[in-house]
Amino acid sequence: MTNNLKTYFKNKTNLILFSIFIIAIILSLFLNIYTLPKRHIHNDQVIATYDMLKHYESGKLPTTGPRFIGTTAIAGYENTARLPGGAFYIIMTLFYKISGENLDTARAINMIFSLFIIFLFVFWIYKKFGFFMSVIAYVFIFFNGYTLKATTDFWNPSLVLILSFILYILLYKYIAGYNDKNKKLSAIFLFPILAVMGQSHFATFFSMTPTLIVYLIIRFKNTKKYLLYWALGIFISFLLYLPYLITEIQNNFNNTIMILSTRDSLNKFPFPQIYAILFYPTNEMSTYFGSRLNSILHFWLSEPPYIYGLIFLFVSVIFSLFCFIKAIILLIKKNYIDEKEKSLSEMFFILLLSIPVTILSFIIFKSKSGTFWYLYSLFALSFTPIFLFFYRIQNKIINNIRLSSYIYRSFVKYFRYDWRIIQICEYV
Repeated sequence: MTNNLKTYFKNKTNLILFSIFIIAIILSLFLNIYTLPKRHIHNDQVIATYDMLKHYESGKLPTTGPRFIGTTAIAGYENTARLPGGAFYIIMTLFYKISGENLDTARAINMIFSLFIIFLFVFWIYKKFGFFMSVIAYVFIFFNGYTLKATTDFWNPSLVLILSFILYILLYKYIAGYNDKNKKLSAIFLFPILAVMGQSHFATFFSMTPTLIVYLIIRFKNTKKYLLYWALGIFISFLLYLPYLITEIQNNFNNTIMILSTRDSLNKFPFPQIYAILFYPTNEMSTYFGSRLNSILHFWLSEPPYIYGLIFLFVSVIFSLFCFIKAIILLIKKNYIDEKEKSLSEMFFILLLSIPVTILSFIIFKSKSGTFWYLYSLFALSFTPIFLFFYRIQNKIINNIRLSSYIYRSFVKYFRYDWRIIQICEYV
């Protein structure tokens, strides 16, 4: 052990943080490996797998994505509208081919791919904000029910959730402005990433995509410096849809006509469940039962009852709301402790902006209101209030060994909750 490491571990707080981090890594990996073969398979996943196999057998590059509406796997194959762009099925067929045409292995490869992206995000947090913040990010993200479902599932909304972490990094690099080269690269790749997410779930075009466009208009003074790079990014996004456009021209725009017909059949008031951004950082995971209050209560109180989880949910929602309000106050007062907090606050501004923009987009473009997974493009961004809260108080925690010990005990209790998550994921 080097002298630097010896010095580092002489600080009890650092030792506590390191212990939490090691425990978190071991348990989170166990959680994913244990859950993967036990995940409940729903109709949407069956359809996705069926369509992927059809694409694979055809030997052609997929140009369309998942189905717009739920159908049976076989009956709706020929006559159901599909998402423009084949990114989701290109990724799925690639994993299936790498797996040697074994679905279980392909799901495992997908899990590794998903975990790698989230690990990359946590490492970026470490490089940008330090070890303490990376531990906080790891625990809150890896022990999140939505994250666990996304990493252990072959499902198109899951890819949107996973890619939201890449989106977060690019967006922060553009906002922070520490490096002009990073800003240019971010301006080039932000819209292409959103295009891939949109090819996985169309609701991306009703949430994060219009939010970014409105944000760039509001901050046009900065946007105009990078217009050329934004234009290049939009051009790349167009290229990602070019195979679909060519196929549609050859097929007399058959899929596009079905999309418009599907849209015309929607007659309900499409108010999105935007409060999902408060629930994402909690242990809420009742999405297949529904995400309204009665559905959530039914999930946690059904057989077997998970009353402990419901209590924890109540506490975690209160904490999420508390951090959200604190972030609003910080944004108003602008009493930032440094440029990093200022940049995080700007990320929170984008999250706030997504609320009215998403609501208006769903209404104007007549989308289905859907459920929480319709807003997965905002998933990573929803953790910003919690990051802001811990970033401001980290020095107090690091310099207070009693407080650090209390946090350690709290996290140990939090880890005990993992077994409940394992049991629940066998049902959702």
